[in-house]
Amino acid sequence: MAATLIQRLKPYLNHPIAMTVLIVITARMLSIVHHYFGKDPSGYKIVASSFLSTVLAASFHLPELLLLGAVFLFFWRGIKPLRSFITAAAIIFFSGIVLLGQIDFGLLRYLGQRFTPSIMNTYVGPEMASSQLYKPLWNDLGYVATSLGIVFASWIAIALAWFICRKRRTRYDVSPSFLLKLVIFAAILYLPAFTMAKAQGEMLKPVEWIFLKSIFSSDKTSAPENVEAAVKDLHRVIDVTHSKKWLDPQYPLMAKPVNDSGSPSLNPAELPDIILFVVESLRGRDVGYGLHPQKESNTPRLDRLAEKSVVYPRFIANGSPSTRAFYAINTSLWPHRDKFVIANFNDLVVDALPKRLKDFGYTTLAFWGSNPSFDNQLAWARRWYDHLDFELPENELLVTQRINDRMIVDRLLDKIETHDANHPGKPIFAYVATTGTHYPYTLEDSYFTPITAFGDADRVSTGGIEDIQTRYNITLKNLDFHIGRVVDALAKRNKKDNTLIVVIGDHADNTNENVAPQMRGYPVDYRVWTSALVYGPERLIGQTPRRESFPASHVDLMPTLLNIIGDHRPSAIMGTDLFAPLPQQQRTAIAIREGGFRIDRGDYSLYVSQNNPNAFWVAKSFEPKAEFIPSLDGTPFQPEEPRKWHERIYYMSYLIEKNRVWSEKKFNAGVK
Repeated sequence: MAATLIQRLKPYLNHPIAMTVLIVITARMLSIVHHYFGKDPSGYKIVASSFLSTVLAASFHLPELLLLGAVFLFFWRGIKPLRSFITAAAIIFFSGIVLLGQIDFGLLRYLGQRFTPSIMNTYVGPEMASSQLYKPLWNDLGYVATSLGIVFASWIAIALAWFICRKRRTRYDVSPSFLLKLVIFAAILYLPAFTMAKAQGEMLKPVEWIFLKSIFSSDKTSAPENVEAAVKDLHRVIDVTHSKKWLDPQYPLMAKPVNDSGSPSLNPAELPDIILFVVESLRGRDVGYGLHPQKESNTPRLDRLAEKSVVYPRFIANGSPSTRAFYAINTSLWPHRDKFVIANFNDLVVDALPKRLKDFGYTTLAFWGSNPSFDNQLAWARRWYDHLDFELPENELLVTQRINDRMIVDRLLDKIETHDANHPGKPIFAYVATTGTHYPYTLEDSYFTPITAFGDADRVSTGGIEDIQTRYNITLKNLDFHIGRVVDALAKRNKKDNTLIVVIGDHADNTNENVAPQMRGYPVDYRVWTSALVYGPERLIGQTPRRESFPASHVDLMPTLLNIIGDHRPSAIMGTDLFAPLPQQQRTAIAIREGGFRIDRGDYSLYVSQNNPNAFWVAKSFEPKAEFIPSLDGTPFQPEEPRKWHERIYYMSYLIEKNRVWSEKKFNAGVK
């Protein structure tokens, strides 16, 4: 029987398109097995059930590739004058499919994200050579070599197949019955995915499916069925104290205080300097002033600062990676449900914290330890900040060396000293995005002050340490030392009693955690649990030290700082003042990723699927090992909340896509 089957298929196997499809299917199966039976960079299995995930993924991928091949064969059969062109197009197309698949598996491995137009707009380009991208790959050479091997072996095999088919000059045809059999066979292969992969389908589907779906749904988040009800519901969430007057239903986020004249509560001479550290991958689990006590703290200097500060150990990022953090911190707006706003909506009109501070006379500074053009932060920062400090590629390879934490602190202190000399009466706002704690957590061989057990070495590399958590701890200690330098320097200035220091993380990252397979792509603790502290005079931040136990997030920073300086003009703020005297049940923090959404309230986190509001989990927040339960009983969440939060986040995304977040005209009218 097998011999008969091979004999029947032989004419088709001589066909260059059929051979190409067969090679691509083989390559995709190798990639699937390599991925689902493999381990992530932390050494943990990618999925809990490797065999089942491989079967279900194959059930998605193989039918799609067979059907794509059938489409090319159909046109090849029907348009005889263009057969050479169709054959060449098929070979080029499927060669690209091989590469696309490997890129997608890599993103799943490192970020838990799929390759979509949003990802491509953000990262594909000359910035691909940034150290943010090549460093993790350099530290995972075995995986990279295997992935590239699959790609190049496939391309070579496709070229050989085409050459052999041309040399044989075999006469072949493609019958309608053969095409029908391909379709039927594809349908049979799809049955396991259709019947068994309802929950995990989006993470198992082939990249071509996901990419095309993203293109055709691009900028098309549906408007709510009842717009008026959606607006009122969003207002209830944003304005928990009922203290805002909404300006215009066309811009439903814009509001001004009900009982406020709009005049500043601080005189210009009283405005504090504000130094905001946005620390790359600051893990709330690992700071000494966090929720879980540690025998030996990695952050002794920050711990001492925390003893004179307001600390928020239940602080989460509104999303990850850093692209979402930059947006949420500067605008106090929730991120888009699945796209990176600063990369995909360049024309979006928004208000921003540095813009408002400039109106109050601040000099606004921004520092980055990595290339801010990598994910389009630079384009937005140029609209908001007076002075930008960063490094761009200056060599032929377009590679940017990270500015380590010592160098970025040196630049910050130098800029502050220059400012004090030239503009002693003008307040400063500095946004300082450090990068020393970026994965793979290595101390690069430039400047470094020894603070670890490595002795007096001037140059230290952590690349030889296999344990990821150990490497992270070393980079965190280094960061702590250099932030301590800033604290010491600021204490010697004339404005030492009128300076705010804020330390937050842009997001978190996993080190040695085992990621629950069903939660990949969700904003789980290891991705978004960071921490925050605010240090400053008690006249501005209240009694210190104190620890606030409620959940908070990036969007809360802008209203906090604006209330401190007395900016009560109209705004489109989605956060809540961190110092406002609110009951815990009125405090909610939101985090958004491609896989789903997270809502923190009290001691619990509610996770809602991006694609299905009826698929949700609840977990105790910030526990060493989260136990996910599919029930809301005994939690602070009501039964309708998964659906409502799904609708709210989608409506916010709709407003972003329609450019209805902010209007300067309405702002100016509201000021009067």
